[in-house]
Amino acid sequence: MKNILRWRIFVFPIIFLLGVILAIPLSFAASKPIKAIMNVPWGPETAVGLQHKDFVDLVTEKTKGRLAIEAYYGSSLYGLDQQTPMLQKNVIQFGAQSGWYWQKLDPACTLVWNQFFFPNKEKMAQWYRSKKVQDFLEDYMGKKYGLMNLPDIGWVGSNPLLWSTDWELDSLNKWKGKRLATWADSDDAFLAAYGAMGLSTNFTTHYTQLQTKMVDGALGTAIPNLKSAGLGEFTKYRHLPYLYHNALTTVVSPVFWRKLPKDIQEIILKEVCPEVEKRAVARIQDLESSMIKFAEQSIGQKEILVAPEVFFPMLDWVVTNLWEKRIRDYPAGLPLWEEGAKVAGYTLKNGKFSGVKEAWEKYYVEIYGGKLKK
Repeated sequence: MKNILRWRIFVFPIIFLLGVILAIPLSFAASKPIKAIMNVPWGPETAVGLQHKDFVDLVTEKTKGRLAIEAYYGSSLYGLDQQTPMLQKNVIQFGAQSGWYWQKLDPACTLVWNQFFFPNKEKMAQWYRSKKVQDFLEDYMGKKYGLMNLPDIGWVGSNPLLWSTDWELDSLNKWKGKRLATWADSDDAFLAAYGAMGLSTNFTTHYTQLQTKMVDGALGTAIPNLKSAGLGEFTKYRHLPYLYHNALTTVVSPVFWRKLPKDIQEIILKEVCPEVEKRAVARIQDLESSMIKFAEQSIGQKEILVAPEVFFPMLDWVVTNLWEKRIRDYPAGLPLWEEGAKVAGYTLKNGKFSGVKEAWEKYYVEIYGGKLKK
């Protein structure tokens, strides 16, 4: 009898303890993951969508599930215009951000969308990654608009000068009377100087504009958007040099970021972002090549380098009427222009550029394989 009593005294507490442990919710045994929402205004199969899918997957992997991000694609949650206020209010925590949209948000935050400023994507990427530019995004744009920019510069796309339906830009007079899909007011001003009309567009209407012959082509649309914009079906000529080179990064709500554990912040900055950028850069090269191949096979699209007598007068016009004007109108963006001039090999002094034509004469020959007339 005593042995049974001893057994009960010894075993029952153990059974009780095990019961208590099993009754404890799993959330106490292992902390719940931090949840976040990412807004991606581009579709899931686009270069931008794939870049941010990498971001989501890598965050889950590198943090071992401690941070779980749910992504919404194709403006199914918010478009670019709605994304910023939602980040400011911490309604969403992450978003895909276009370099073009920085400028739309604040005209002082410019250069990725200034005609002919960078001769190729390498120069543009060098500028975008520089400390001065990143500091501007953090100190000026971040504080003014409540956004934090992450260093995963993935999309560095190429935007040809012109996609034309069935005509070649072999003289400045060819602009006259043309109607072209555009992306910015500065594009419209540029076209108006040569007697053409710009019609602001977006990915939804671009295809229809070309299909219905509402426009005679498109100005500055990125190669990776070739299929969705109808450029591989309705434009027979692709004109260089490139008008723009855009960049795509991830932005995060500072309210949310400050609450993240420091080690998760470090994982995102030092492990996730570099790998996202590496994958995206490799992907964009293959994507652009495949898009061009599609256009050449489907419609026999041809690439044309605009002749020097056509290009250099346009370059001269944009320097005076767009670059220098924007510096005057939005002086807060001067650090961006100074860094851009340094990277591109121009001289900028007292709001005036010099050496642009000379630098571009070199680019025209060495980058684009063009010939200058003596």
